[in-house]
Amino acid sequence: MTEPFPTPKTALRLFAIPAAAALFLTAGTASAAPAVHQFAGTTSSTMSVNNGTSVGSIPAGTPFSGTLSYDDAQTATPAAFGGGTHTVYAYTDMSLTVGTTTVHWGPGRIDVYDNVTSTSSGYPIGDSIYVNINGVPPNGTINGAQFNFIFLGLVDYSGTAVTGGALPSRLDYNSYNSRFIEFNYGTRGTPWGAGNTSTLQFLSSLSNTSSPPSTATPPSTATPPPTATPPPTATPPSTACSGSNAVETAYAAGDPSYIVVNGGLNVLDHLWTSNLNTTNTTFLGGLTNWYQTGLILSYTGTTDPNGCILDSLTVAPAVAIATTSLPAATTGTAYQAPVSAAWGVSPYALTVAGLPVGLSFDGSNIRGTPASAGTFTLTITATDAVGATATAQVALVVNQGGSYTVKDESKGKITAIDPNYTYVMVKSRKLLVTSSTVVVVNTPDGERHVLDSFVKVGMKVQWKGLRDKATNTVLTSQIEIN
Repeated sequence: MTEPFPTPKTALRLFAIPAAAALFLTAGTASAAPAVHQFAGTTSSTMSVNNGTSVGSIPAGTPFSGTLSYDDAQTATPAAFGGGTHTVYAYTDMSLTVGTTTVHWGPGRIDVYDNVTSTSSGYPIGDSIYVNINGVPPNGTINGAQFNFIFLGLVDYSGTAVTGGALPSRLDYNSYNSRFIEFNYGTRGTPWGAGNTSTLQFLSSLSNTSSPPSTATPPSTATPPPTATPPPTATPPSTACSGSNAVETAYAAGDPSYIVVNGGLNVLDHLWTSNLNTTNTTFLGGLTNWYQTGLILSYTGTTDPNGCILDSLTVAPAVAIATTSLPAATTGTAYQAPVSAAWGVSPYALTVAGLPVGLSFDGSNIRGTPASAGTFTLTITATDAVGATATAQVALVVNQGGSYTVKDESKGKITAIDPNYTYVMVKSRKLLVTSSTVVVVNTPDGERHVLDSFVKVGMKVQWKGLRDKATNTVLTSQIEIN
């Protein structure tokens, strides 16, 4: 099957940055001390690197910290993107410390997305900031592991963290719903999960440590005693999150990517896919990815302030009509055929429209004795337990029943007409008109070759065909009406 797990390089294309974006950055109009931010977290999963040139790992539960510096006086011109805007800025340096090792990377790019409203853009709804998503590599190894690139991501679904596409001078932890560091490692350019991996590690803190602007020196005052540094807050134990028969209502592609289920009304309705791979993801019904709304998901994971970090996922199709054909029926003979739906969430409510006279639908089966021959187009509709619907059209062929062995050729006046124009009556004799009947209806404007509303009771008719003596029904080969 086609894997939905892209290489990180492909994932970055899902987070597509316009080629002209580099032109948007302009020189700052004022000078200022750089904005300096510190962040920290603890790895939730082990990252092992063995790419042929470096071997090392960062175990789960390893604390990390880092810094980000940029000029907060930068100005740039926003470009329209995804119903909102995209603006490009620059950072001067990023660093990451794990144990006694510190690596740096930069300068590089900061991508700011403001008030994005379209999930098809590949970015989350709301505001988001990505530092180094263009992939500048770090200048050294960590625990012997050489990472391809490391970037910082911040997402605010409410769309209040960014104003007018401007780069915030202060990045505050509480202003964002999701804060993470993305590590890319392995053999760059190889398929995701087959030598190349991207892993999210979520932040536990993010704060600004920039010095305020210089002011006049106030008179000397007594120096207060230093404030004691509080002990680090213990990481709360992980709790499980899970769901079954959840309806996918949105999908945001990229690094990281996430699925929204049930309208995203709760935080745990945001399912983060960073830990999924080919061994813990199952596709049913011929699906090969989760990139569409309406799919039915069952999953398990670990709760996080940003949602549910998936560790298993099963993807099934939305409700569909399972009945694709029907057995032929015969007039005058009892008929029964089941109609069913599949996938989605059972139970289903089924309807069938377009049935010929004599047949009806009881919610599960088409039943009855058809009175008219012909080919009928039925419309089958299924509604599942979550309100999703599916519709399909299926042909039902009704063959003419009886023993037509007696040659019949006569004329008379029409005494009744079938509402569906499949036969006319001449007293007690029924004249069947099928697709094989040669029909001629003489009118002041010329001949018509179809039995329709032009034909009225009282018109003269003559015919040729074969008659079933038991029912006094004629299977006509020719019929002419005046």
